[in-house]
Amino acid sequence: VGRISVLSGAVQFRTTPSAPEQSALLNYPLSFGNVVETAPRAHAIIDIAAGRFYLDGRTRLRIGALADGSSAVALDRGALVLHVLPGGDGQVFSIETAKGTLRIDQPGYYEVEAEEGDQPMTASAMEGGAQFRMSAAVEHVLPPNERIAVGGGKLTRGAAIEDDLIRRVAAEIEEIGENKAPAPEHVSP
Repeated sequence: VGRISVLSGAVQFRTTPSAPEQSALLNYPLSFGNVVETAPRAHAIIDIAAGRFYLDGRTRLRIGALADGSSAVALDRGALVLHVLPGGDGQVFSIETAKGTLRIDQPGYYEVEAEEGDQPMTASAMEGGAQFRMSAAVEHVLPPNERIAVGGGKLTRGAAIEDDLIRRVAAEIEEIGENKAPAPEHVSP
């Protein structure tokens, strides 16, 4: 089970993609099939296991399978930053988009931007590494400080770009000291 840990602005929640929307509530538990959608200039943070998903404005995220050691979400549109907390080794996070799936299995920062239709999708590993799967037979390693863009059936690589969302998330993490907190000793991360 995940939870909505921070809300800012108009954030909507649906129990299923076709259910009527309602205002999201702080600390509301999230499970398979739930949808969280942010309005322009709104933000939300979703905690799932050792991962914190920072949703930017105009983002639609569907919660997939959540199990011990693995969590899956689908980014229909918008941008998010996933911060896998120190001590989150062994946790596997999958972020599915229309262009492919980013698989993350180590602590670090990762950004994914996706739009509906033919717009390119980008995935960046700011810290930590990941794998990006375009199809069952095509998987690409995404090392730290690298960015991939997928559009028109082609994948291009470049240096990771620190944009406004990354800077905002980094400032929030620094302010609350999230990276300095010791891992819990007697409960799972």
